[in-house]
Amino acid sequence: MNTFLLPRVFSAVSGLALLSSVITMSALAQAAPSFDCAKATTEVEKTVCASPDLAQADQALADAYKAVLARAPEEAKALLRADQRAWIAHVGKTCQARWAPPSGFSGYAKDCIESAYRGQTEFYTGSALTLLPGSGGVLLGRQVYRSAPVAAADIVEHAPKIRVESYRYPQFLAPALKPLAADKLPEPDAESFETTSDFKATVTGDRLLSLERITYTYQGGAHGTYGSTFETIDLTAARPLTMADIFRPNTPWRAVLARETDTLLRAAAKAEEWPYEPLTVAEQTKAVADPARWALTKSFGVYFGIYEVGPYAAGAHVVPVPYSAVAEFLTPEFKKLIDGVK
Repeated sequence: MNTFLLPRVFSAVSGLALLSSVITMSALAQAAPSFDCAKATTEVEKTVCASPDLAQADQALADAYKAVLARAPEEAKALLRADQRAWIAHVGKTCQARWAPPSGFSGYAKDCIESAYRGQTEFYTGSALTLLPGSGGVLLGRQVYRSAPVAAADIVEHAPKIRVESYRYPQFLAPALKPLAADKLPEPDAESFETTSDFKATVTGDRLLSLERITYTYQGGAHGTYGSTFETIDLTAARPLTMADIFRPNTPWRAVLARETDTLLRAAAKAEEWPYEPLTVAEQTKAVADPARWALTKSFGVYFGIYEVGPYAAGAHVVPVPYSAVAEFLTPEFKKLIDGVK
């Protein structure tokens, strides 16, 4: 080793590190939110203005929101604006320091705002507005929020002292599709500290739309619970697909799907090093025959939730069975829908 070079190398590295630090500090110092901090009045606005990180997050959210509005049809713009106003009011109400857990977490307000901004930015860059093929128009992500203080008798040490409910659901704007995906707002949840409902839309080809509805609840303890259900819509026919639309009658597709999903789950468990807890043949066969588990996109996905085939840490799984594995059992009409899917 040539130790003669070490001082100069160390000096160069130190200089680069210092320059990087100066650039980062300068960028943070210049960070400004999307609103005028001189007019900040609410606790949330003041918290954002006091944090360069939150100021950047606020600007990123504003940019994502403006981008969605720019490509939204007029009918959608008014709905997006109304939902964004509801979200702002919700964050202003629920991200106050007074709702911090009794354990005394001093960073509750900042973390609450940061999490809310991150989720809303992801929403606007993802499922807020999906352009559908043909005359399908757009699929709009709607938002509803509710909250209520936790009753004194129900307060726990590690949970916020406010119950939070957030619901995102799909709404079609094209007249022929409007009756579909008409989600009903559930009754207020007085048992959970946090309840969320979200969705993911996946367009495959020029006719298939897969809708995944995702729910999460936290009622205390080490972690919350979550799960998904699925629906596949033929956009041209403007209706959900049924089992009869997909599989020919009196064919052994259930047994084949059960075998294929078991094989793929075993392989995933081995590769990801989690303990596979297989269902019985009867249980597996029943599970794969449930259309609410079918994520029909580029493969015949079958959903298995937490705890079904492994521990909580293993998570939920959408098992991607190749269409070729069940091709001989598919109806001619469904084969046309997935023709050319890769």
